[in-house]
Amino acid sequence: MRTDRSPSRTPAAKLQALRESGTLNPRPGNVRDALFLEDPFFDPQDLAQVRYEMLRRVQKEAMPISAVAATFGFSRPAFYKAQGDFAREGLVGLIPRRRGPRGRHKLTPEILAFVDQIRAIEPSIRTTDIVRRIQERFGTQVHRRSLERALAPPKKNRVCHSCGPSPATATLTEHYETLRGYVLARNEASGLRCGLGALMARGMAAWIHVVAELIPAGRSEPRNRSPVSVPLFAQSEVIQLLGQAVLALVCRGSL
Repeated sequence: MRTDRSPSRTPAAKLQALRESGTLNPRPGNVRDALFLEDPFFDPQDLAQVRYEMLRRVQKEAMPISAVAATFGFSRPAFYKAQGDFAREGLVGLIPRRRGPRGRHKLTPEILAFVDQIRAIEPSIRTTDIVRRIQERFGTQVHRRSLERALAPPKKNRVCHSCGPSPATATLTEHYETLRGYVLARNEASGLRCGLGALMARGMAAWIHVVAELIPAGRSEPRNRSPVSVPLFAQSEVIQLLGQAVLALVCRGSL
């Protein structure tokens, strides 16, 4: 049965959250992929999720680029840009860069998630270098002291409500793939729904910020990967099963 995913069917609070994160899809009506038409987990309003699923159809399901791009409402150049952004920065790269005045701005969830990933990859990076990268990535000028105040000391074995300690072997993409698999399997008894509430209520950008806090230092989305020599998504069923087993132990509820 199809579900009407017109703008009027997406809660106003979620639409506002998507606007604030810069991930409100300006052309949701152009998304004709079956999952986005039939399953409420997949929201055509969420630009980051739409981009990821578009890349997934090509990379993981071996569908032709032209057809997939058209089905998701994108051109081939837009597809290749999203592919490059994902290869460099993982899921965070699918959040559009911010434009506008370079004055004072809030440290938004997507900026903090971006900072978390930089610090995970380069633990000794200086705050001034992070500020520079934020400006390059988002077009936002952040004061060094403001960033230092916003960054809490690293926490080990962080517990998130009833989800348990931090998973040790999963990137953001692997987390999303596992959550996606359980949603599609309708496995309500599994209890493996980490971040599902955040994703459904506020979109993928908010979900990234929530789940990034569960990933310990040293784990991150792969960077600078060639889409030819190294696949964008985990292909090994063994890796996926291990990821599911780890998350099954640490996730015991929805955030």
